[in-house]
Amino acid sequence: MLDVLFEFFMWLLVIGTFTFIYFMFRPGWRGITRKKAIIHYVLLLVVVIFGCAFTITPERKAHVEQRKQAEQQKKDAEVAEKNIKAGIENLQHEKSKQVLDKLDVTVDIQEQMDSKDNHKVVVWLKNNSDYTVSVNVNVMLKDAAKNTVDSDTAYFENIEPHKGGYAISWLKTKRVTSYEYTNTIEKINP
Repeated sequence: MLDVLFEFFMWLLVIGTFTFIYFMFRPGWRGITRKKAIIHYVLLLVVVIFGCAFTITPERKAHVEQRKQAEQQKKDAEVAEKNIKAGIENLQHEKSKQVLDKLDVTVDIQEQMDSKDNHKVVVWLKNNSDYTVSVNVNVMLKDAAKNTVDSDTAYFENIEPHKGGYAISWLKTKRVTSYEYTNTIEKINP
């Protein structure tokens, strides 16, 4: 009901404005002067302004407040969801660090060579954690100046708790004096 009344006052304002403009350019039509047109328009504005003001009732204000509260609750829920996701990611990161600490990696550079003079490199992984894991192990062979001579990534899939596995790579080992490796966990299963 109030919306209809508000719309009525708005249409009254639109019609009154066009009527005012019309009489401003056609003074003297049916005895209406510019002065009378201005007075009528000002009275129309006063009626419209008060009419619109009276259509804003406590119920309408309460409705607007409810919408604002609903929007605020939605924003709060989104923030809470982001915080929960961040907390879960943090727990998964902590769990990953604990599992990484319990993985033993050994790199064995063997004398066996292939036709391209690459040596056989065996990467051993022992899972001492209580979780089944899938892990990437990036092995980098270094020279005396700690420059990477060759590298490869071994992927270990679903290594069960307290078990192990190995991967074989063929890498260039000329001038190699040491090696480094990094582990990244792909998946942790309980």
